[in-house]
Amino acid sequence: MQNHLAYLDLLEKQLLTACRELTEKPQQVECNTYFYSTQVNVNKNRRVCTADNYAAFLPHRAELRRIADGYVDQELGCVLFYPSKSQFPAFVIGNYTAHPLAAHSPGNGGRRISADYPGVFCDYVSSETGAACMFVNGACGNIFPQKDELGTEGARQMGIELGEGIFRGMLDVSRSQTRFQMKEPKVGALCRTLRVPLRPSFRDNKSLLSDRDLGKQEIDLEIQCLVIGDVCFVGVPGEWCAELGAEVKWHSAFRKAFIAFAATSYQEYMCPGNFLLQGGYEAQRHHFPARYSIAMVKTAVDATYELRDQLYPLPEGAEEDSNTLVNQFAILPEAMPPHESFPFQSKNRQP
Repeated sequence: MQNHLAYLDLLEKQLLTACRELTEKPQQVECNTYFYSTQVNVNKNRRVCTADNYAAFLPHRAELRRIADGYVDQELGCVLFYPSKSQFPAFVIGNYTAHPLAAHSPGNGGRRISADYPGVFCDYVSSETGAACMFVNGACGNIFPQKDELGTEGARQMGIELGEGIFRGMLDVSRSQTRFQMKEPKVGALCRTLRVPLRPSFRDNKSLLSDRDLGKQEIDLEIQCLVIGDVCFVGVPGEWCAELGAEVKWHSAFRKAFIAFAATSYQEYMCPGNFLLQGGYEAQRHHFPARYSIAMVKTAVDATYELRDQLYPLPEGAEEDSNTLVNQFAILPEAMPPHESFPFQSKNRQP
């Protein structure tokens, strides 16, 4: 715990330096921006609950893996940036939910400094597409790889499978641009803070709290929303469990919401309130009383609506309503012109 503040100070300085370099040497590229979402089955919920609602932790009870059926978010979301006069992507942002614990094998593997499957994912996407690539982890507090702690080969397989999900999205986007291209996307950001009390067992407990929170009765939880057109990245202050992230996704004001794991601070694990009755590893590291979990979710959801209203205000006198009569299956893919965006179509072929 004593080293956390020094590391955070180092990390903050490195981030500020990198951001300063970008702002001093900006590279502006006019892009068409797309979003896409698919499902990739490479992660698992690491909690399993008994009939009387007590939780076991799969890394400590491997024999229960076959009956573990907890909620798991398998969405691979992405934002794709294509220069307006190019068929090749310039930048890819991928979002998936799983602890980077595939390569963390016993022995030397547990001491290896590694970017794990996200590193494989980014390298694979970049090498195959030529685009720069960023990975943003989702609400993975209780989600781990299906091949957790089994070594570098498991991490490689997972990263490549996620990369293939991105490629599938690129193919679909290129052939149905009307569906997935953001229309006049706007960019905006917003921060909101919720103050919550610490659990009595955590207050002034050096074995449970970081130095910065010793002596406190309350802590602040910061939510940050960053919007790119139809997509809202929701930054959260710790290791949100997948169920919390799902609530924000389901209630978001934007077409897609992607969670950014531990993006605003690190207050360890954050669980749905009932987890604190179930017990288990994540609940033991949850810093505040159970009743405040839903307040944290509501703070995040309210922030998405507030930011949407700022970026896309309604006309004066208009009331909010939604077009729920859209039949997606009646929207046909656009006609493909005979050019490079459809590599299997000959330029000389007649319709």
